[in-house]
Amino acid sequence: MAAGWAGQYVLVVPEEALTIVVTGEPEGLHPGSGSGLTVARDLAAALVAEQAR
Repeated sequence: MAAGWAGQYVLVVPEEALTIVVTGEPEGLHPGSGSGLTVARDLAAALVAEQAR
C-alpha cells in the first residue's frame, strides 16, 4: 500500500514493515520542526490501526 500527497511524502507498507520516503524538504521531518513529522506520524498510525482490523 502506498499513499502520498503534494509530491513530498510516500508511505510504503509491505506485510510487516513501514517505510517513509521523503522526497521534499528533509528538514520537514526533523523532530520539533512542525507539521511534516506530525503528518507522517499520523499517517503511519492510521495505517497501522487499519492493518490491525
